[in-house]
Amino acid sequence: MKVRGINIASLQSSMTLDSKATILTDLNKILTQGLHESTIKKEKEKKNR
Repeated sequence: MKVRGINIASLQSSMTLDSKATILTDLNKILTQGLHESTIKKEKEKKNR
């Protein structure tokens, strides 16, 4: 599969397991932080009603 001229399959295969783990860990941190902020926002909205 190609996206904007980049062969995704070759990009994926060239990544080391450590690189994949780092990316997934960072993504997990970002998503967890976003979920936490969203929860806080919803709780504040409930209190203000």
